[in-house]
Amino acid sequence: MRGFFADWAVYQAAVRGNSLRHREAAAAMRAAITARGTGAGRVLDLGCGDAGMASLVLADLSPHSYLGIDLTPQALALAERTAAAWAFPHAFQVGDLRTVLAHLSETVDTVIVSLAMHHLPTSDKPEFFRLVRERLGPAGLLLMYEPASLPGELRADYCDRAAHAFRLHFTEVSPPDVEAIIDHVRSADYPEPPGDYARMALDAGFRSVRVGYEDPDRLWAMIAIGVD
Repeated sequence: MRGFFADWAVYQAAVRGNSLRHREAAAAMRAAITARGTGAGRVLDLGCGDAGMASLVLADLSPHSYLGIDLTPQALALAERTAAAWAFPHAFQVGDLRTVLAHLSETVDTVIVSLAMHHLPTSDKPEFFRLVRERLGPAGLLLMYEPASLPGELRADYCDRAAHAFRLHFTEVSPPDVEAIIDHVRSADYPEPPGDYARMALDAGFRSVRVGYEDPDRLWAMIAIGVD
């Protein structure tokens, strides 16, 4: 979704109003990291945007390092401002999430992907899970917050449900911008049911999958996927 917001003002307004349920999703990610018991370690944030989600997730967790990846230089300029208050080592890089994964030489402990991977068509998502699995070290954890359709739901029906929810809940965004967001979702978003995400992850070699949060409208899900 974030690639749509050329000036980021609309996206950030939606985040301020918690229309995308970032707070609940971030709390679920933090709980998953805490439950692992080894800390966040080396963090790779794919589609990091303005690093707002990372700030919510990693506050007080003191990761060993953080690398944020995004296609949009403007987003990374905002991310640099967000990260100015971070006490842990951090860096940002312009790049496509799959290309970065394919060329990353070192392993990481935690991968975060939030409202970014769903732009991949269904046929490309298994490769994404495979690449992430290859880059995660022992006890590694993939934390994803992505659009999640209902079992058996057609993409068009998901988009209709999303449109209804956005018009109802996106109170921090002007009606014309809400309609532009809906148009973007219809043209560029490819949600999957949580069970399909789980199957793809297990087929890629992950061992555990747990849905940590679903929003009340069942449009998005935070799924914690473990190497062990």
